[in-house]
Amino acid sequence: GPSIRSGPEFCPRINSTIHDSPEILVSAGLPKSVRVKVDNIAQFIAQTRFVCQFNIEGRVTSVTANLLSDTIYCDELDFTYTSRAPNITATFAVIWGQSKPLDNPENIHVLIYR
Repeated sequence: GPSIRSGPEFCPRINSTIHDSPEILVSAGLPKSVRVKVDNIAQFIAQTRFVCQFNIEGRVTSVTANLLSDTIYCDELDFTYTSRAPNITATFAVIWGQSKPLDNPENIHVLIYR
């Protein structure tokens, strides 16, 4: 039923990566599906549309996401970047209900490497 609990630990949030590291490693130029565990996803949130949003070098790319039990599965994305660096960090967000990001207290992000 409805909960009166409040506070950040009860907010809908990204909980962890599959490997319990805040970093998701992806190889540049290979399509990769990112997965994260989520917490406190109420029924009304679970029924909305989810999108995974990646900010790579200031370019924001969104892919469709699916919630299965406590895991968000992002559709495959080709992670590429133009910088000559051996790796770059891309920020990552899971959006529900068109515009609301899930909390990301662990600052989970994507490390793209060549």
